[in-house]
Amino acid sequence: MRSTPSVRSPSPLSRPLPPPVHPRLAVSNATADRALPGSAPAMLAILQLAARIEPDSTKVLEWYRSTPIKPLDGRSAEQLVAENRATDVIDFLTTICCEMLG
Repeated sequence: MRSTPSVRSPSPLSRPLPPPVHPRLAVSNATADRALPGSAPAMLAILQLAARIEPDSTKVLEWYRSTPIKPLDGRSAEQLVAENRATDVIDFLTTICCEMLG
């Protein structure tokens, strides 16, 4: 039996910013509002959304800390949270989740 090499598609987290948020995930906006006052709640909200896209927690944490998000000025999620821009990251991830739902 021949083994076919698997081709990995690029991570959804590296894609450009898609269109506005789908109404079925509007609850995430409430999460964003609660996340803004401190960085720990913001980080948790972002990591939870990212885990819906990438189930590997190690990759999610690596993405959060060091992957530049091109539509968000090329900054990482961690940098954006430090700049009080958690809502931007949450909106970005929520839109990706909506695309995945179809």
